[in-house]
Amino acid sequence: MLDNLKKIKEKYDYNFISHCINATDENLKPKNQEDWAIKVAAIADEVLENLDNNFIEDEESSAATPISELAEKFDIDIQSKIMKRDILSYLTVDKGHIENFQTDKVIVINSGIPYKRYITFSIAYDIGALLFDFSEDKDASYSFVFREKHQKGFLFENSWSYLESRETLTHFLCYVFALFLIMPPNKFTEDCKKLDEKGIPLYEKAGILADKYRTNSAFVGERIKIMQLANL
Repeated sequence: MLDNLKKIKEKYDYNFISHCINATDENLKPKNQEDWAIKVAAIADEVLENLDNNFIEDEESSAATPISELAEKFDIDIQSKIMKRDILSYLTVDKGHIENFQTDKVIVINSGIPYKRYITFSIAYDIGALLFDFSEDKDASYSFVFREKHQKGFLFENSWSYLESRETLTHFLCYVFALFLIMPPNKFTEDCKKLDEKGIPLYEKAGILADKYRTNSAFVGERIKIMQLANL
């Protein structure tokens, strides 16, 4: 199977962050978290185009993005094992994996975490790490541990201070990307407007959307903030 993630990365010279920061056109350089979010949203949309059916609409799955199916599309193998409680998942890229997993990209999820919706988010986050941090032209192998502190480490409206270093910027981009992958811009905005027209308060709206997108209300709250602040 063709590596569609790599095709996306080729557009950014395999280094999304440096490509954006070093853009010769000042208008293309992200100046705040909203600018970064706009760029990440475009990539999330492109990633979702690789699904045969972006959303499987039925009573059971509703609008939920099939994250595991998406990972499979990108030749990512998902394994599970018991790890430390604060580790949600572990991403590793190495040619040596091919013999055992038929792919060089493996995400290991923590089977000790009982909340499936957190694991789904961590897989989406790890796909973001492949896009925004792993560089084929610099790295012979790559590993990335997604911990609980990363999941809880950002509030979008107060995130500008997080973007001062490469490491925190990477986590910010992965975090926003995971939110977009699970709750895509156009679909999510449309659903929010429908609920607003019915006069449903935020607390109830967050619960409805969390069930529809198979995530939790805290992630929905952050996603609504992005929609309000960046119109996404």
